[in-house]
Amino acid sequence: MSDRFRRAAPVAAVLALLAAVSAGAWVVWGDGSDPALASNVTLPDPTPRLPYQEIKDVVVEPPGDVVFERKGQLAGYNANGLLTEAELKIVEEQGGARISSTVTRDGGTTLGIWRFTVKDGVAPGGLFAEMDGLYKRGGHKDVQVQHQDVSLRLATSPEGISVYHGHYVHGQDVFRIEGYGKDAAAVTKAVTELLDRQVKRTPAQRPAA
Repeated sequence: MSDRFRRAAPVAAVLALLAAVSAGAWVVWGDGSDPALASNVTLPDPTPRLPYQEIKDVVVEPPGDVVFERKGQLAGYNANGLLTEAELKIVEEQGGARISSTVTRDGGTTLGIWRFTVKDGVAPGGLFAEMDGLYKRGGHKDVQVQHQDVSLRLATSPEGISVYHGHYVHGQDVFRIEGYGKDAAAVTKAVTELLDRQVKRTPAQRPAA
């Protein structure tokens, strides 16, 4: 357990808020998924794959106090409610192998960076399209950004909470930048700055299906 994760203990209650925001968003907007496809679950790939070569320091650190930090294999990964069942299903079906994530709280703004790594030989474009499409079908509107090949979407809950989710591809990874908060201007600024830093660290690439 890292020192940063131990420091998160005093603010662990924020996770309950995050889970509530996430759950509320899906109740209001839906996840865009088709219930008829719920039984169409991809079985684990029995073919051994070469391990993905881990590159150090490809993810920037969001500002604020850490409330969630975890990385590991997809099998057995506990997202603590911060990813919906629909999202986890997409990661599995689109060849996801590993997940890493850091969620922080800075004042009234919650920020997160997620890194979804697909198996060697699997194109990440499918995962990108499905993740972005989930929010598009759920009614999250497109936000124009200065970075090519980056999709950023925004929704506002009935309680006035601004919710951002951005996705892009780099190598075998799909990166997600997210932000939540009631102060729309503060959340927009924080998400934009975090997205700029992350894309500078690992530039966005055109996703290939």
